[in-house]
Amino acid sequence: MISDIDFSLPLEGQPITIAVTRGDLIESRHAVWAAVVHATGRIIGQWGNAHAMIYPRSAVKPFQALPLVMSGAAQRFGLDARHVALACASHNGERQHVDLVLDWLQRLNLTPAHLECGATEPIDAQTALAVIREGGVSRPEYNNCSGKHCGFLTLARHLAADPSGYIEYGHPVQAEVRRAMALIFDHELESAPWGIDGCGIPTYALSIADLAHAFARFAAPSALPEDARQAASFLFQAMTAHPYLVGGRNRFDTEVMACLPGALMVKSGAEGVCAAGIPDRGLGIVTKVVDGARRASDVAMGAVLRHLGVLADSDWQRLKAYCAPEVRNVAGKAVGVIRPCADPACAKEG
Repeated sequence: MISDIDFSLPLEGQPITIAVTRGDLIESRHAVWAAVVHATGRIIGQWGNAHAMIYPRSAVKPFQALPLVMSGAAQRFGLDARHVALACASHNGERQHVDLVLDWLQRLNLTPAHLECGATEPIDAQTALAVIREGGVSRPEYNNCSGKHCGFLTLARHLAADPSGYIEYGHPVQAEVRRAMALIFDHELESAPWGIDGCGIPTYALSIADLAHAFARFAAPSALPEDARQAASFLFQAMTAHPYLVGGRNRFDTEVMACLPGALMVKSGAEGVCAAGIPDRGLGIVTKVVDGARRASDVAMGAVLRHLGVLADSDWQRLKAYCAPEVRNVAGKAVGVIRPCADPACAKEG
């Protein structure tokens, strides 16, 4: 019976299983690899293949925003913590996100046409429906990465570089991003495997454990050079002070940071990646759903946070819609649940 399954994590070394139930049957399973690493580099916990190479995708947006702050560009153009939080965001495209993007572009004397992230509809279904009803179309400012791209355009302006092509590997903006990220990763990226992310910029591969270490170093940045340390602290504070700008309505990143204000940063990415940094404990956490399923990502991170005691039972209950979401049929009736399962039988078919 599903009701008898323990919600705790499996023994270290074994993958975490996220079970999707319908009635008392496990209908689907998602394997998750994860790592918890201290800022010193010591691995605190690992499940599955913590040394697998992955693309972090949007989880590294806070790192990509470092040169925006380190260079003085944010200060020069009068940006505040809201703009900086939006630079770290995978936002819903709600009105407050889009209005801030447009304000930002105006400060740069640029328009949405300068954004090279691609035109999309808002992620938020309610907002997207309102846009359609108003006769709107896909636009680059609705793109969940438009805040990050405003940051890149700001850096281009600050460097007196041509803003055109700022997403290309060889552009001065991306060179600055690589240099800043190398400080957090603690190794250079010039020879790292890389590909093109969904929004068009380079994305660099590293292991799950190394990414968790980077999040620990970012959240507890005492080992970083002074300018990087100050920038990382400012970015952390901006994200945790303005969690709604980082995601928005019905988003795990937003809700968990709002639930535990100032205690941790959380940033998800595509293909089932989620990362967190906990400054007081000097910890970084990364979870990667092996098959890339989005529906298992929040559940996996919630399970690790609960395992570590970061989420108290009351916090977990408040976040239950993300940490153990119900499966509903077309009529809206709850017919199952998506949840972590430590029982070895959960990882097996049948």
